[in-house]
Amino acid sequence: MKCYQLILGLVLLIIVTSSCNDKKQQVVQAAEEQPPTAMSEEADPWGNLPTAEEEPLPQAPVKELLQALQDSVERYWYLTVKSDEKKLAKILQLTARIEKYPQHSKNIADSIRLLHKWFTNHPLTWEVLADSNAMLVYDNNFDLLMKLIRYLRETPGSESCTICTELYEEVSALYDDDLILRRRYDKAATLLNELIDTKQDSIKLLPPPFNRVSRKPLFTPLSTTPIS
Repeated sequence: MKCYQLILGLVLLIIVTSSCNDKKQQVVQAAEEQPPTAMSEEADPWGNLPTAEEEPLPQAPVKELLQALQDSVERYWYLTVKSDEKKLAKILQLTARIEKYPQHSKNIADSIRLLHKWFTNHPLTWEVLADSNAMLVYDNNFDLLMKLIRYLRETPGSESCTICTELYEEVSALYDDDLILRRRYDKAATLLNELIDTKQDSIKLLPPPFNRVSRKPLFTPLSTTPIS
């Protein structure tokens, strides 16, 4: 158990450290390449998502390493899915409160509710992530939902609503953190996929369910290692 906890800690350290280094590099590059102007709200928040990079696998027994990597993948996947669920719930609360103001846009509010219903019927799953077209539709719809919320937030009179402000800020913070969660998931999934590819013979000899482990899709797939 101590060995497994040590491996899991090492895996998480690799993922978090890589994420922090990538974030620092992005900040430096942005400062060098872009003028100091305000970012447009119309910009695609996922447009500059860097490609996932391969990380060296820690030295450890295959079974312990496999379990640690699976736990990391499932942890960040769970946090990513829960983040979307929280955003959707708070968006619905925010919409209901702003609808009480006479000057709110009914068309925007109705559009938000339609999109919310769409996400209820089309939640984020590994099957969706594995389908590039389905994932593109999912992200585009969430981007549109966030834009509609920004427009609705401009309803006259709603600026004095403290709860509206809190809900909007919570949704925005969760939306901004999605990039970090996705990158950490990709780091863990990339390591898991690499282990499966390089240790196939050893994994086949492991007891169930370890011998039935399968590769995971990525938010930003490696061009050199496509997900089948």
